[in-house]
Amino acid sequence: MLLMIGMAVGGYAIRFVLLPEEQRTSLQHWSLIGITADQRGLRIDPGGWGGCDAGPPQARVVAETDDAVEVSSTRTERTIVNGEAAICPAIARHDGPVTLRLSRPLAGRRVVGRQRRRGFGGQGAGPNGRIHVPRVVGLSRDDAIDVLCGRGVRVATARQGEGVVVGQDPPAGGSLRATGNLPRSTPRRRLPCPILLTRARVTLLLGPR
Repeated sequence: MLLMIGMAVGGYAIRFVLLPEEQRTSLQHWSLIGITADQRGLRIDPGGWGGCDAGPPQARVVAETDDAVEVSSTRTERTIVNGEAAICPAIARHDGPVTLRLSRPLAGRRVVGRQRRRGFGGQGAGPNGRIHVPRVVGLSRDDAIDVLCGRGVRVATARQGEGVVVGQDPPAGGSLRATGNLPRSTPRRRLPCPILLTRARVTLLLGPR
């Protein structure tokens, strides 16, 4: 494959040079942001991409076991064959979340994978000052808390335990009003959620797996 590079000189001339191109694939940061109603689909934010990337990051299910589902996201970067990065436009794109289908309902299995970004949902309050409540029924307790913290939402549990989330209040699809002047996690004061956007809470009802 050949890479075409252009350069403007004095705003009048453009010189094009054809150089051999190779591609390099690497792991990308990703986040779990929810689950589908049938519990057979994970809502994943695969991360963003830029001008040197061959396309958007690709998220996939690597493996499923009785205890966990492993997810990965990869990006493919264009490079010159001598190992130096290609000259690319300085753009940043984010195409939004994707749904990864499972062979059976998640039912509280842990969602794991390298380069997972925890406590980051990628979405704050909307233009109307409301925070969308994601669906977490079917996730494990820890994964549900991670998804909600990523939205800046406090979490309470109606029943202690390490089981599966069988109910949530308010339900998925609702919204919470964002508020200001909320405490943030610092090196000296670690909070369960690094950033809070609302004083409201989502209550989780836990059941056995």
